[in-house]
Amino acid sequence: MDTQQKSAKQVLQAVAETKSQIARLSQRIEFLEIKCTNITARYGGKSSTALTCNELWSILSDERVRLAEQLRLVLAMERQVSEWIDLLPRESWRMVLRLRYLDGLSFQEVTEAMSQAAKRPYSAAQIYRFHHQALEAADRLWPLKE
Repeated sequence: MDTQQKSAKQVLQAVAETKSQIARLSQRIEFLEIKCTNITARYGGKSSTALTCNELWSILSDERVRLAEQLRLVLAMERQVSEWIDLLPRESWRMVLRLRYLDGLSFQEVTEAMSQAAKRPYSAAQIYRFHHQALEAADRLWPLKE
């Protein structure tokens, strides 16, 4: 494989990591909003605490900008990856990649979801095999040059 070429797994993991960053950033924003509200309610935004409150609001504003940027990035990545997943010839491959990387499910949850959708039981070994086969096919089919 060309050293400048990314693997399908790297691209899919980047999407999953970006989604994870968004979740962490959303939690941080929620925490900062609560903290700002508590300070404002407790002290009315006056005296020496006002500076702390202003700093918190500034940080909160910056975090909201970062969140918006991350959301734009992940939406673009998801659209592209979804189009690439559609290039895979087998439904089981497409499904396992969507559930694992776009929906963020664990392999156990993927196994359960695919079993329920197919109305037949899949083993964990089958799901791992589908995953491996899907990644190999994606490496061949997806245009992943940098």
